[in-house]
Amino acid sequence: MDIFKKHKIVWMIFIAVVILSAAIIAIVINIISKNGFMSDSCFTTMSVENSTFNSWDMKYAYLNGTQHRNIKLNSGEELSVNYSSRVKKGALKILLLSPEKKNVKNLLDDNSGKFEYKASESGTFYLKIVGNKTEGQFNLDWKIKK
Repeated sequence: MDIFKKHKIVWMIFIAVVILSAAIIAIVINIISKNGFMSDSCFTTMSVENSTFNSWDMKYAYLNGTQHRNIKLNSGEELSVNYSSRVKKGALKILLLSPEKKNVKNLLDDNSGKFEYKASESGTFYLKIVGNKTEGQFNLDWKIKK
C-alpha cells in the first residue's frame, strides 16, 4: 500500500481522467440517442461524384448500398428539390427522410421532376440514395425558401 501513498497525485489524476472520459462518453451517447445517427454503407466502381452545399450529382458504373446528405430546415421553410436519374441496370431510390428518418417521399416515382416540401418541424432532413446493384446516374439540386 505504500505505492498508493507514494504516488497519490498520480492516482488522483488517473481517477479524474477515467471519470472525465466516462462523462464524455455518456454525453456523446445521449446526443446520438436523441438526434439519431445515420450511417452509410456503399460500394461504387468507376464513379464520378460532384457534391456542393445544395447539389449532388453522381455517375457510376456500379453502385450498391446507401449514401445520404443532410439538409437542415426550420419549421415553415419550404424545400424545393429538382431531380433526374438514368438507371441502365439494377434499381435506384432517392428518398427524402424526416428528422425521425421516416420516409417523406420517394423522389424517383418519375425519372425527373421537381418536388416541394414544407417542413412542419425543425430538424435535419436527409436526401438518401439507395442503390441495388445499379448502373447509371442521378442529379439533385435543392433550395430552401423561408
